[in-house]
Amino acid sequence: MGFLRHTVGISRADLTRDCLQQIRLWPGCESVEEIAILAEPRSGFSVHVVKYGSAKKRLADRAIGYNPAREAAALSFEIGIK
Repeated sequence: MGFLRHTVGISRADLTRDCLQQIRLWPGCESVEEIAILAEPRSGFSVHVVKYGSAKKRLADRAIGYNPAREAAALSFEIGIK
């Protein structure tokens, strides 16, 4: 007998929107235009900047590593993408 998990899945579009909003909060990353969410085999995902706009590549890639939306969405993503 196990415990039921009461979590709600998140769509890829919502996850992308939330991560992009959080990245744009970083100083110097306001102009990041597009990110990609890639699913990983073990119920995870990774975020990559696709279009940097006028943001510096190094700064935008650093912002990806500290994205709190990505951390929070990891639990919801374990169920799968809608």
